[in-house]
Amino acid sequence: MTILEPIINEVSEQFGLRGKAGPTMNALLILISNERTGGLQGFLDQFRRAGLGEIVSSWVSRGSNTPITTEQLERAIGGDTINRLASNVGVARAALASALAYVIPRVVDLLTPEGVVPSRLPAWVNSYLGGATARPESVRGEPVRGEPVRTET
Repeated sequence: MTILEPIINEVSEQFGLRGKAGPTMNALLILISNERTGGLQGFLDQFRRAGLGEIVSSWVSRGSNTPITTEQLERAIGGDTINRLASNVGVARAALASALAYVIPRVVDLLTPEGVVPSRLPAWVNSYLGGATARPESVRGEPVRGEPVRTET
């Protein structure tokens, strides 16, 4: 069992994604780990630029994670990105947006266990992406290669 399986199972049941919860997580991790957009720091900066800095701080710091709404998610990462991910994963846009709004605080919390944004993502991210069987075709319009995302510099 991976560190993400309990979250994937919960999202699958809560949002009715069934077999699409894993590909949804995969798409999120690809988005978070995209070095061209700044990796995890760049991903979090999108939320900060959308006026959600205090919320992001709650995800990174120790303690409870402040949830976000689908509207806040869209403001941060953009409607086009949500549409593209929904299409690539093969789920309704509303279901994907709700699932991402729910899961992002939890995943960021897992990625920042020491209360700081790491310069490299944990090895389990590459391990998960390397073993994921369902890959979305693209994130942010860029093709996704069949190899794990590199997080080392």
